[in-house]
Amino acid sequence: MNEETNVETPDDSGSVSSHCYAERVLRTERFDILHVIMRRDERIGYPRDVYQAWFHSEDVAAPACTVTINVNTGLPAPHYIEWINTHELFRRQGIATEVLQGIVSLIGPIDVEGATDDWEAFEDSWRKVSA
Repeated sequence: MNEETNVETPDDSGSVSSHCYAERVLRTERFDILHVIMRRDERIGYPRDVYQAWFHSEDVAAPACTVTINVNTGLPAPHYIEWINTHELFRRQGIATEVLQGIVSLIGPIDVEGATDDWEAFEDSWRKVSA
């Protein structure tokens, strides 16, 4: 299932400054989860791991959930969620939880505090299912 695509994007000067490596890493009950490592020019940031969950049994033109993870930060949990978004049409259906459970099975523990604007409700929900 590990299909990989390497995409290089030229910057305004014509030189390549960003690298994107996409790989389908797992399949959950409802989703194919694609993993993208964004390696940008060091002057504008550091690499981030981005996961996108796409329905595998419905034709939807956007990912149901996108998660950006900061890896190896030295925090008690080695990874933390920098940003998570569930498409507005699919909220309150357990999608973020399903996607995070899949990601945790791949990379280990994740700190979810502050991941969303409503992080307290999400964090409480996540702690119940991940305990």
